[in-house]
Amino acid sequence: MSLKNNLGYKYRLIRKSKQISLKSAAHDITSVSHLSDWENGKTLMDIELVLQLLERINIEPYDFFDQNGVSKLLFYIEDVIQMYAENDIQGLKEMFNIIKTNYELNPQDKKLFFKMSIVANFYMDLTERNLLSNKDIAVLQLRFSNLDSWYIEDIVLFGNIQLLLPSSSIYRTTRSLISCSIENDGINNKMVLNTIINAIFVLLKKQEPILASKILTILKHQSIFEKHASEIIRIEFMEKLIKFINSGNQEEIEMFLKTLEALKLNNTVRDFKFAFSQIKDIYTP
Repeated sequence: MSLKNNLGYKYRLIRKSKQISLKSAAHDITSVSHLSDWENGKTLMDIELVLQLLERINIEPYDFFDQNGVSKLLFYIEDVIQMYAENDIQGLKEMFNIIKTNYELNPQDKKLFFKMSIVANFYMDLTERNLLSNKDIAVLQLRFSNLDSWYIEDIVLFGNIQLLLPSSSIYRTTRSLISCSIENDGINNKMVLNTIINAIFVLLKKQEPILASKILTILKHQSIFEKHASEIIRIEFMEKLIKFINSGNQEEIEMFLKTLEALKLNNTVRDFKFAFSQIKDIYTP
């Protein structure tokens, strides 16, 4: 996904305040002309390049993107993921209740609503119980309907509340993200790719392999850069999950996991084994 708006102008102000030249900031990251055009609002800049440019001038992404509230949302997700990794169901529920209480007192604060939804998503993944009301889910659906453009906050939010949405909404929203990404030459962005891959897996968990296959087919027709090796592996894993669902034969997946083990990708193997166990529980009689 590419970024435009006033971020380039903000970057220019910071760069100049640190007395860093365009040439020094752009070196080995992008061209001087591209950086200059982005700073002046004339072009787009891929988010991965923006992160490299921020590192070059020693600025934390959380601080840079804070104007949109993105940094707080990203930081918050880290805490939730930690609880999820520790299987802390009670902790997630307590966090949900605290945020829900604050949101009821401040219903205009959409950030609280989004945070509450993210916690509910991870809680649902561990318990299969939905803490959100039908009204809340309708609000989430409305949030992603007819998006003309996608921003970082949209991608982060969608990638972390997919379990709460109906399958049809996940499919439409993912197609929207893919279309917007292709249009802005951002399909190779790591955050975008992982959000799309997550959507494929969620659709499989919701027993919608046909919709998942359609998204996977579209994704595989795009040119994915070699630097996204981990995402390419995840895409291949999704393809093998679909083959398993269609055939019931798990030999191909087992061989795939053994190959990854031989490559010492232990964390990936652990995550894939857990994901495969979830799929087997759903699709095996």
